Amino acid sequence: MHAAVIAINDAIEHQDANSTLEALRNPSAHLVEVTSDNAEEYQSALYQAKTTKAAQALAKVCQIM
Repeated sequence: MHAAVIAINDAIEHQDANSTLEALRNPSAHLVEVTSDNAEEYQSALYQAKTTKAAQALAKVCQIM
């Protein structure tokens, strides 16, 4: 499962919807009902979530300093 998560994160970071879809469909990811019709939506939502999470982590670190 760990390798699947790494592959998903890498595909999201490269902003390639087809690669993200392929990574999400990896059986090791244990995701169901991932459809090609939603590839762009998956990419967009996951990239936004990843960006938001990174910004929140940075803000938290800056508060500590």
